[in-house]
Amino acid sequence: MRLNFNAVARAIMVTVFSLGAVSIFANCGAAVKNFYVAYMQNADQMKDGANIDLKQTYMTSAVLDKIAQETERTDADAVIMAQDVSQYGIKSLTVEELEDDWYVVMYNFSADSNETMIYIKACNCDGEFKIVDISWPGTDDNDNN
Repeated sequence: MRLNFNAVARAIMVTVFSLGAVSIFANCGAAVKNFYVAYMQNADQMKDGANIDLKQTYMTSAVLDKIAQETERTDADAVIMAQDVSQYGIKSLTVEELEDDWYVVMYNFSADSNETMIYIKACNCDGEFKIVDISWPGTDDNDNN
């Protein structure tokens, strides 16, 4: 039996993130941050399959559809609103809790770049961390510019 190394590596990464998300779920903001750090590290290392697994594991189908539409509209990965990632972005990443289970993810790509902001609604759905909505500055409640 041959093992697909990439599939095994993705499974391990999702499992490690899952364990971290479960242990810190008391602080959903920390789970959002862990998701974004893992996603950005995968993007930086061009591990697209691992990010597909992360999205499918931790996002609802409605959020996946919304991200696909925004990615097509902007020609950038809508999860991070960029085409690539820098280590500076990962290190500068912060998450602030808003209200009604919403969080704002903020980071800079470089010391002189504008701050990127992405709004995430996350919850404990059926005992498991889930991202149930996403929004970007400049869009209204119907995701119109």
